[in-house]
Amino acid sequence: MEKEKKEKPKKKLPRKSQRAKRRYVLFSLENPPSPKHVFDLIMGQFSPDERKAFGTWFIEFNPKTGRGIVRCKLGFEAKLKEAISRISKEFSPKTIKTSGTLKALKAS
Repeated sequence: MEKEKKEKPKKKLPRKSQRAKRRYVLFSLENPPSPKHVFDLIMGQFSPDERKAFGTWFIEFNPKTGRGIVRCKLGFEAKLKEAISRISKEFSPKTIKTSGTLKALKAS
């Protein structure tokens, strides 16, 4: 007797209109450190529970230009901007723009 493999049902994502809205924050640093260090500087300011509640996600960082993008849930972008501004003054952190789409930030 052969055992039949039970297929796991696929998880259905909620419709796009029912998903949580996201915001993307574009920031820049002068004399940027490595991407790993930038990740630690920003994300280290939040506890794991806060990161989950805020929906914080490090999207990208380009060490050549010193620009990076971080994602969060709608309504938490002010806290994320505040966290970016608290990065050491050695790096001159600046929040450039906040947007609802990555495409808009990558174009600027």
